[in-house]
Amino acid sequence: MVQRARQLAFGANAWVYPGGRVDQADAANAARVGINLSDADASAMLDVESGGLAWWFAAVRETVEEVGMLLGTPAVDAGLVAELRATLDEHGGDGFCSLLEQHQIALDLSALHEVARFVTPVGPPRRFDTRFFVARAPVKQVPQHDASEIVATQWIKPADAMSAWRAGELELMAVTHRMLAWLDRFDTAEEGL
Repeated sequence: MVQRARQLAFGANAWVYPGGRVDQADAANAARVGINLSDADASAMLDVESGGLAWWFAAVRETVEEVGMLLGTPAVDAGLVAELRATLDEHGGDGFCSLLEQHQIALDLSALHEVARFVTPVGPPRRFDTRFFVARAPVKQVPQHDASEIVATQWIKPADAMSAWRAGELELMAVTHRMLAWLDRFDTAEEGL
């Protein structure tokens, strides 16, 4: 889990999962470097007409941006992950894809599994359509928060996170609490996957 910075307009100081928004270029970039999942299949899983694969790519991209971990790949050198992250910061998803292509790295998008969708209710000025994905943690990659949008990172069991929230030690958004409750049903990551 990651803690959002206090100065952010939405979810300030809350503990959440790495995430963000789907960018306009994510569908094209997924087609460039993604393997083992087609847009048609991804779209069918999300019950959308087209463009579903963009959500998978966005999950990978945002995880690199926020915690410096590259999902959907075999073991990747920490130095390369840092370079990918810096490229994302400077050149966005297109530069990120170019660097993946340069190193002949394909993203196995089938390694990520969409498990939930939450849409905020009508009323507030900002509405969110959020999807949650689960994946195996990359081998030998250690999460490191970006120190701007994200100020802390921790591995924590779902039950422990909910207990800390009840004790007032961890600030959670309702949707994050709901995902923790879902994850807590499983004894191992393999069961959850």
